[in-house]
Amino acid sequence: MERQPEYPPEYDLAACCQICGVDTDDCKCAECDTCGQQGEPKCIADHNLDPDCMVRSIWDLARHVGAFDDLEALSTERRVGKEIYKNGKGISFRALYPHPGEKDAVKPPHGADAVALSAYLEGTTISCSETVIPFPFTPYAFDECVRACEFETESGWQQTHGCDACPESETYPGYKRIDPNCSACKGEGVIL
Repeated sequence: MERQPEYPPEYDLAACCQICGVDTDDCKCAECDTCGQQGEPKCIADHNLDPDCMVRSIWDLARHVGAFDDLEALSTERRVGKEIYKNGKGISFRALYPHPGEKDAVKPPHGADAVALSAYLEGTTISCSETVIPFPFTPYAFDECVRACEFETESGWQQTHGCDACPESETYPGYKRIDPNCSACKGEGVIL
């Protein structure tokens, strides 16, 4: 993965398969029949590789994030969102359906066309950019999106959750940025 500007190294993955996201030593992805490579995303499009680990539905995504429960299949989307929010640092999740106007219709968990993730700055009115990932996608692509949202949330939090004694945020006017040397909040900021 290419490093984004100001994207700290702690958000990078260790050496892992670019398809399933598992450590390269533990990867079980099949080798590409055409080129013999393992864990190469280009093989999915260029060589028609169809890895078993592809996320094709909300159910598959629930398994990937550890939120799957056969008995509560209709609430799977909600459970995925809670699991992502709980494990991440303020990430908003939603499934995108082909007919979004049918809010009252029962939507089976496998009926979504895509999922959308965005950073969420609790206590603010700031809108963060949303990334849409259409099905099917690799677990690795999803995990990378989660990491980018975590980074955006963390940097946004630092710019918006300072106490009254902290300086004004240059990035978000009307908010205080956390000053690590602030004697009032001891560099921890406040919950808005």
